[in-house]
Amino acid sequence: MILPPAVLDRLTGLRFFNAGVFGGLPEDHLAVYRLLFEQGARPTVLFLGLEDVSLNDFQPVSDETSSYYELARQIYPAVNGPLGRFRHVAKLYHESISTDVVVDMGRSIAQRISPSEPINFFLPDGRLSYPKADRQIQSRTYDVDAEIQHTFSYISTLRRMALSSLRMQYLETLISEARQRNTKVRLFVTPYHPRLLAAIQKDAIAWQHHSMALEYYHSLEARFGIRVTDYTDENTFGGSPAAWYDGVHYNIDNAVKLIRQGVQDGI
Repeated sequence: MILPPAVLDRLTGLRFFNAGVFGGLPEDHLAVYRLLFEQGARPTVLFLGLEDVSLNDFQPVSDETSSYYELARQIYPAVNGPLGRFRHVAKLYHESISTDVVVDMGRSIAQRISPSEPINFFLPDGRLSYPKADRQIQSRTYDVDAEIQHTFSYISTLRRMALSSLRMQYLETLISEARQRNTKVRLFVTPYHPRLLAAIQKDAIAWQHHSMALEYYHSLEARFGIRVTDYTDENTFGGSPAAWYDGVHYNIDNAVKLIRQGVQDGI
């Protein structure tokens, strides 16, 4: 969600929009793609970043996709039609009776009464911005070491990951539908901060699962006639260890470098 469409526009002469979502999984990407197409978009290029854990078999579909009817119906046939929509709404009302919702309501009211700067927000071109963190990075007051340490939990996540056949099916459906519509599909494997990457490499099981996901992604090239590039190591796109929010989220400086390399690699 950090990738700036304006840089892609300038380098390719095309017009891009960042349709990334938080913790995006293959079903999220498929739902967004179908909805955009349904609303009249006719993309000529799909530039999609995928994490190792995008294929995990334990993470539920995001609340943003499952709770928004127009997205949910793209991947859940059972919610289509009047009866399906009624059931979907009823399910949301049932789920809203929870402590989490009450807490979120309180936070919303407090923010309304005493507004504060948001941690992040979306720009008109779909890019996500972290203004406070960016200012701290520029003033060298951002504790990136502590944030990187927090993301070492990715190692345990990778250790228990198994490839989900359902998630692979969602991804392959997305690629198939895009190729049938003559959309050029360009996938890349997202990078890790060098410190986190080194820790993953030292863990035999975590690195095995990373390699397993990477092997699957590369298998898609011959099967679907697409391009997959491995940017796991920031050196592959000339990244900087200083241009990170944490161990898995790079900031705008590395995002621009990744895009430039992506265009050179044949976006």
